[in-house]
Amino acid sequence: EEEEEEEEVDDEENEFEVLNDPSADVLFSSESETEQRGYREQSQAVGTPLPSDDKPVSTAAGFISPPPSLSARLADSIHAGSAVDSTVEGLSSAMQQISLQPKQTPNGTASKRKASTEECLQPSGRIVAIVKSTRAEKEHIAVLQPANETGAVRKDDRFVYATPTDKRVPRFLIPIGSLTDEMLSTVKPNSMALYPVRFDRWGCEFRYPIGKVGPKIGMAGDIEAETQALLREFSVDDSEFSEPVLKSLEKFNCDVDPVTHEWKIPESELNRRRDLRSTRIFTIDPLTARDLDDALSITPLFDDSVHHEPTPDDVFEIGVHIADVSYFLEENSVLDKVARERATSVYLVQKVIPMLPRLLCENLCSLNPTVDRLAYSVFFKIRRDGQLTADKPWFGRTVIRSCVKGNYELVQRMVDGEIREPEQMPEQYRPTGGHSSSAVIRDCLLMDEIAKNRRRWRFDNGALSLGKMKIVFDLDNQGYPTGFRQYMGKEANHLVEEYMLLANQLVAEQLVMKCEQAALLRRHPSPLQRKFEEFCNFCKLHHVDISGSSAGELYQSLRRAKTAHNDDVAKAVEYLATRPMQPAAYFVAGKLSDQTAWRHYALNMPVYTHFTSPIRRYADVMVHRLLSLSLVDLDHASTHFPIDELSRICDNCNEKKLNSRKAQDKSGKVFLCLLLKSTPQIMEALVMEMGQKSMYVLIPALSVEKHIYFEDLDTAKFEVDATNGVASFWLWKDSPLAPQLLEDNNEDEEPISAQGKGKKKNHSDNSKTPKKKFLSQITPDDIEIQTVKVFHRVSVHISTINRIPIDFCIKLLSPRQRVRLNEPHSTVDSVPTHPSLPVAQ
Repeated sequence: EEEEEEEEVDDEENEFEVLNDPSADVLFSSESETEQRGYREQSQAVGTPLPSDDKPVSTAAGFISPPPSLSARLADSIHAGSAVDSTVEGLSSAMQQISLQPKQTPNGTASKRKASTEECLQPSGRIVAIVKSTRAEKEHIAVLQPANETGAVRKDDRFVYATPTDKRVPRFLIPIGSLTDEMLSTVKPNSMALYPVRFDRWGCEFRYPIGKVGPKIGMAGDIEAETQALLREFSVDDSEFSEPVLKSLEKFNCDVDPVTHEWKIPESELNRRRDLRSTRIFTIDPLTARDLDDALSITPLFDDSVHHEPTPDDVFEIGVHIADVSYFLEENSVLDKVARERATSVYLVQKVIPMLPRLLCENLCSLNPTVDRLAYSVFFKIRRDGQLTADKPWFGRTVIRSCVKGNYELVQRMVDGEIREPEQMPEQYRPTGGHSSSAVIRDCLLMDEIAKNRRRWRFDNGALSLGKMKIVFDLDNQGYPTGFRQYMGKEANHLVEEYMLLANQLVAEQLVMKCEQAALLRRHPSPLQRKFEEFCNFCKLHHVDISGSSAGELYQSLRRAKTAHNDDVAKAVEYLATRPMQPAAYFVAGKLSDQTAWRHYALNMPVYTHFTSPIRRYADVMVHRLLSLSLVDLDHASTHFPIDELSRICDNCNEKKLNSRKAQDKSGKVFLCLLLKSTPQIMEALVMEMGQKSMYVLIPALSVEKHIYFEDLDTAKFEVDATNGVASFWLWKDSPLAPQLLEDNNEDEEPISAQGKGKKKNHSDNSKTPKKKFLSQITPDDIEIQTVKVFHRVSVHISTINRIPIDFCIKLLSPRQRVRLNEPHSTVDSVPTHPSLPVAQ
């Protein structure tokens, strides 16, 4: 099922969710994974205790104050010269008084850092205390391993290691007495059992923190275990809704229509709303969507009953109708608190973890066809050319009855001309409520025409879109991947997107005008300046002219690059352009006084918010509530919703949205690795970057990026010119396990074998060794020299790595190897492998 596609199409493709991946920096992190994790192997479990005068001191307030010696040093930086007060107020005051000073070198001179042609001083500060720590709350996924070199747990061992799958987290020491016999049986150097680990304490006498282990999640490589692991890793609550939450919904099951067996809207509520049940309204969503939270309508504001020659000035009224979730979500109720904490629905490959109980998101709130549903509607007038008229938009609560449950594929067939006559409309999509198929087809074509004109105008006037292809997996009955296909949005997706963007923008303007400081908005900052300059310089070095003083200028320069260069160059540059981007975020207007910082960079809008998806985003629910306040002329919404409370809600929504995106990406990676485990792939990769130790490649067919480390390649040798983005590899032609070589003048060592480094000559060593050669012994029959350049394609072999965390590796193939593998009866198993990177069979 295409559950991943259920996420509503609005502005998400334009909001570059930067996931803080260290390997995603533009220029260039070449540190190998072994080096990144090396500190673990070099440290020992038990260290030397700190000197007595440097031990931290616990305080009555529960904080850890600085050691006395640090307090003395810190006092020198405080203007008043007083000792550090360990209370919350004292720490806050101390932190405010610390002055930012130029960083001093040992000889007393200010350290300098050159930026371009000018020198600047780097400010420095000191950490005086930990005011709040969340490390005790966060779960890490880890495997249990012996804390000694024997590879087994000894009787005198006090601890075992819990090694997290996240390389950035240090090992934990787990007291053996806290482990069950079953847990101890999984303590192995190459253990595959996954456990949740929480931080307990970190004594001064230990190199590593003490941790607590929870029940076993499962074995690495199992879909359910991997899914549970990633949900815990990113703090996604997938538990069932509690009994009090479900009980609070029982009142909606009491008033049921005896004929339709559907929930019946109370008469008193109907009287308070604008009745649109006779209006031709329909939904357009992914084919498998079950939470339908938006619908559309269009009405010509001219007499179209007679022949009318279309003109750009023809005016239409567009209606955007959004599920009124706030009606069912009473403020500060038990359900509201749960939804506020979850903040967003999470879309994984094989399932959705909803923000709301399914009774709401799939039934009572969902704008299903043929039934009455509560909605929040926005009406605006727009010309055929996509320009809004000067008329004010209308906002209000409504009741609607959708006549068709449409989908992107159906509307795309209309746009492509496959469905233009009523008899061509599939039976299951024939409208109800007295509406005709021809009217629905006409509405879709009109909305598509206006949306295309609107989209063209947006990009001509400074908007930016950096689209990224999605991968959809085909699953078997057990939920394991059997194949994949690419999914790219088409005109039907853009049709819905344009009207959702416009509704969000109009609601944002209403909130700013009426709610003022309490307006909940969404901003997208400009790119990071230093990284963006590096990106532009990198492109210029490779003869691609990119400029970007604004989003519009960047978009236009990307369009010019597509015209001036081939598709590979354009695709690589577009991917690289996302690197300097900062993520979009929710904020409260009263917390950001500089209104220029409210802008949405990618959309090029002065104000923007999220209004169109309240079923899956709590921020949208809050926007609905604020919009309701704005419609009753409440000038000061902050009296109802304190700004500090709104700010906390925004912070939580930002955190949960980022975690949701990380979980979604990790889910896709898990399924990709499971697919590659059974069917390794040979594909074309696009070289994006070139470093001294590695190159970064993009695999367009999979929409994934990965480092290829040169030391992992089966080459005789390689030469790299990272500045100009060129590398030459001496690739072995036929050897399945190619030998590594020594220079001929190295008389002290034997030639290096494929199994490891060369060693001192030892004539008494009679063990069998693999093939060895000196450089002078290489003949043209042994190697094939391949030159690789940035923005050029290479052939690669992709397979799963047998390790934790689950991952895949990419190996470079020579043209000869590619041809040989394409011959009849050849298999990917004949691809040369590296001893540390086995191909999964």
